[in-house]
Amino acid sequence: MELKPLDIVCVHGLRYNMAHLMIKWRSLDNIVHCFTLKDEDGYGYNPLFSGMEIDHISKYSGRYVTICRHKYIQEGKIKTILDWCESKYKLSKKYDFINQWLFGFILGFTSKSLVNNENAWTCSEFPYWMFQDNGVSITSVEESLPLPRLFKYHNDFEIIFEGKLP
Repeated sequence: MELKPLDIVCVHGLRYNMAHLMIKWRSLDNIVHCFTLKDEDGYGYNPLFSGMEIDHISKYSGRYVTICRHKYIQEGKIKTILDWCESKYKLSKKYDFINQWLFGFILGFTSKSLVNNENAWTCSEFPYWMFQDNGVSITSVEESLPLPRLFKYHNDFEIIFEGKLP
C-alpha cells in the first residue's frame, strides 16, 4: 500500500477494551481511533489520552484499520497543513478526559466551550481541524466533537486500504 501525508488511519476497536466499546456505542461504528500520517514512511501524529505523540503505523500491526485519503486535496496545501500539524503537535498536551471523552464521546454533550481546547486534541478532532482550519472544508456546519468514523463515510475521502495491518 502506498501511504501519503495526511492519510487518516482509522483504527477499529477491540472487543475487550471498555473505552473502545463506549466509543463504538456512541458512534455506531467499529472505528475508535484516528492516526494522521505526516509522511509516506508511515510516521504520523497520534493524539492519545496522554498527549500527542509521533508514532509509526506499525504500532497498530495486527489491528484492523481503514486508511482514508482526501480525494480533492491540492498538492500546494499539503505543506501548509503539515506545518499546521507540526505547530499543534509542539503545543499539545493531554486532553481533558472528563470533558472531552466522558462528556463528549460517551454522554454526547458536545458544546464547543466544553469539549474544544486549542492544545488538547482527541484523535478525530485533530485531522478534522487540520483540514477545516486550512480551508479544506469537511463539513458545512462546524463539528464540536467529530467522531472517528467521519473520514470513512465522508464523500470527500476514499478508502485506500481496509484490513489487518501486517
